[in-house]
Amino acid sequence: MNIDKGVYIVVRKTKTTVLIRTAVLIILCVGLWFLHGCKSEEDQDVSKKSDYHDIGTGDNTGNNNSLSQANNVPPAVHIDRPLQGSTFTEGDSAALITGIGKDQEDGPLADNSLQWWVSKWWSSNQWSGSDVDDDGRNPLAWGPSFSPGNLSSGQYIITLIAADSAGLSSSDSINIRICSKCDADSQQPQGQNQKANVVVHGIINRLMDDQGYLVLLGELKNIGCRDATFCKITFTLLDSSLQPIGDPVFAYVHGTNKTITQQDVENNAILEPGVCGGFYLSTNVPDESVSLYEYKISYRGDETSSPGADLVVDYPIEPGANETDGFLKLSGRVRNRGSKTALFSQITFILKDRNDMVIDVISADIQGSFVYLPDIYAYTDTAVLAGKTGVFTAQSIRLYPNEVDFDRSYYTLAWRDCQKTISSRASRQRGGGLSAFAKTSTALCHDPGQACRERDKKIDELAEKM
Repeated sequence: MNIDKGVYIVVRKTKTTVLIRTAVLIILCVGLWFLHGCKSEEDQDVSKKSDYHDIGTGDNTGNNNSLSQANNVPPAVHIDRPLQGSTFTEGDSAALITGIGKDQEDGPLADNSLQWWVSKWWSSNQWSGSDVDDDGRNPLAWGPSFSPGNLSSGQYIITLIAADSAGLSSSDSINIRICSKCDADSQQPQGQNQKANVVVHGIINRLMDDQGYLVLLGELKNIGCRDATFCKITFTLLDSSLQPIGDPVFAYVHGTNKTITQQDVENNAILEPGVCGGFYLSTNVPDESVSLYEYKISYRGDETSSPGADLVVDYPIEPGANETDGFLKLSGRVRNRGSKTALFSQITFILKDRNDMVIDVISADIQGSFVYLPDIYAYTDTAVLAGKTGVFTAQSIRLYPNEVDFDRSYYTLAWRDCQKTISSRASRQRGGGLSAFAKTSTALCHDPGQACRERDKKIDELAEKM
């Protein structure tokens, strides 16, 4: 009996164990089937999404580095205020520029994903683009908005850059103008506040030339709201006992070339509102004799207008090195887009270092057509005829190319409008060269007087016979 009962108990435990194991296997099989079905559906969804993005990007190879890269797209970014070309007033703390950034995967982007970059166009004559803001730092701000009130007057490109968590980025840009307070009120009748205001911009650099004479160079800036004409800086040099050394010396600024309306004459010592210009003064006084100096800025407020000629650089200016001494050489071509001939054409470069200090000012005549000037009985090859081009090569005698920050440097163009010349063919037949009088004379070849017109006619007739 005992033996049979023991066998029975063993058999019963064995059947129970089999049932338990069978149940466990069934549960495991059901679970694996369920998980496999879910994974298949996810794979199908991923496949559909991958196919969708492949079609959208034109990539049908199916060779993606990762599913996240294949699915990710750059964020959308937009500057929603202000409109393109809007104007703000300098110092306006209430002025605001706003933008938004949204990513398909991340949603609305946080402040640290939105960057504001500012690029200032110092003048229309800047030959290389610059991403340098007023403080020399970019980005200028983070987040969905920033105030341009701290920017100085001038033209700016405002760029909003948005980046998502995967490192993809997009950008949107607008152009704005910052004007001075009095310039913003320019629609009001002219009053005492409607004036030019010229100041020294930055630091006046003191150098010594190869003969040991003192050289002073720097920049002037018009922070007023009207054109400043005939801008000049005059220095009084002082010795160790603070006594003047000789007579005061002065230099005119190299600025914008415009026509003085009342005198009907072109002048490039003009600073428009918010614009800088460079000056270079060789004193012919030994540097060791000068302990200090005083300066005074003078200018006028004549009415100005755009000249008939319009010189622009036709090709990008490529810096190079002079083959003989390795000093900086700048060459290029200039085109006349205006309706009149540009006479005594010249280009001047204001060169700066990485600290934004003027380190040299170099000029070069623009070689164009060789013509005869009947009003002053002289010849010149610095005439750029309307629709024609001229070439130039400017060289520094102290700087090497690697010493100049070309993003901060700029150039100015100067010329005199000329309406009447004799062709280069007749000029070559007559021979001769450009006299010193022709270089310095203020008499122009578009003299409206009747006597001058009759004289021009006779000279033309003479030239035709030759």
